[in-house]
Amino acid sequence: MNLKRFKMQSGRLCITRENKNLIINLIENSFTIDPIEKRSHQLFLRELEQAELLFASEIPAKTIQFNSIVSIKTSFGIKRGLKIVLPEEADISKNKLSVLSPAGAAIFGKKEGDQALWYFNSTSEELTIARVDNSNNADKNFLKDCSYYE
Repeated sequence: MNLKRFKMQSGRLCITRENKNLIINLIENSFTIDPIEKRSHQLFLRELEQAELLFASEIPAKTIQFNSIVSIKTSFGIKRGLKIVLPEEADISKNKLSVLSPAGAAIFGKKEGDQALWYFNSTSEELTIARVDNSNNADKNFLKDCSYYE
């Protein structure tokens, strides 16, 4: 499968340095044995290495970050009202999607209207980010900005 076809419109994730470091740490300490999660994490790590690092106040409004409420379209239909959370807060019955889940890893840092590749079962598929709502994200400061960036 040609992964270039699935690049998001801007080509790079938009995240804060703190969130990038947090996610890398979570992946390195996840110890998952699930091959689909491992593959999702590998792709996510590659995208994180190329990410555009911004201060929280610079993240575009319709970009998925922690606590974003999103709607995604897959071959299964549209799933609305998913909140992107840390793994320990995840509960799909309450629409709380872990950033380390295959779908969460596929969309974090991407924008409304972007397409992403996600893995499930033994295959992959393109999904579309239909809607991103950050209105409950108090200034999108999941983690505080640092006073330094390289």
